[in-house]
Amino acid sequence: GFEMDINIDIIRKKDMNFSIGGNLGTNANEVLELSKDINGEEVNITSTTDRVESGHPVYGWYMPTWAGVDSQTGDELWYVNPEESDETSSNFNDAEQVWQGGSAIPTITAGMNLHFDYKGIFIDANGYYAGGHKVYEEWHRYTNGTDVFSVAYYQGVEALLDRWQKPGDVTRYGKFEYTARPWQRHSKFLYDGDYFRLKDLTVGYDFNRATLDKINLGGLRVFVRGVNLATWVKDDNLKYDPETDTDGRTGMETPAAKSFILVLT
Repeated sequence: GFEMDINIDIIRKKDMNFSIGGNLGTNANEVLELSKDINGEEVNITSTTDRVESGHPVYGWYMPTWAGVDSQTGDELWYVNPEESDETSSNFNDAEQVWQGGSAIPTITAGMNLHFDYKGIFIDANGYYAGGHKVYEEWHRYTNGTDVFSVAYYQGVEALLDRWQKPGDVTRYGKFEYTARPWQRHSKFLYDGDYFRLKDLTVGYDFNRATLDKINLGGLRVFVRGVNLATWVKDDNLKYDPETDTDGRTGMETPAAKSFILVLT
């Protein structure tokens, strides 16, 4: 990968200044070699959702592929092996794990900043972008399931209201059943992780020298600062905080807090 940093002064005058800047970094990784067993075969590391194998990114996503909901029966469907055919099955155990593309590590990260001031009024803003990766919703069994885990034991998401209810319904969620299914980790809950977050926005005013002399003050600045004011997420199905740890899994962690601060200094 590579990194770059740039800052540009667009306007620089006595009473007005305007500048923008930012940084950009790229990251591409590939597993080159793993240890071998007694037969000389590389030992891959595989979990229910990811895999370490030569020729792929470290901990690339590797799991069964969801094929949607049968509009006539309401059954969830999975591809048996999408690398070989379009055959689907309503039995999750028939679905083979396959590569889903990408990994939890962003291929692009970027920071942006802006400054503007005019006769004492000033605005400062900065944001952060990450993209080219995928994140997995680790708690979907309890929040997105169509069984007792989401409707009896835990609190399901609002999207479950649009579940399959009658033949012909085209939905993302299958029919509700009063049963307790085992964990079924698959690509339905693997999302594009691209997002942009406005991390910080400050708007304020620096009182001028003439005004301060009248009230015998050496300096006075008043400003309002907002933190984590807005987040854009590429994938509409990703409802939780897109900013994850390096493992790329969302959970029930407390999301970044949105706050406003008024300061006189």
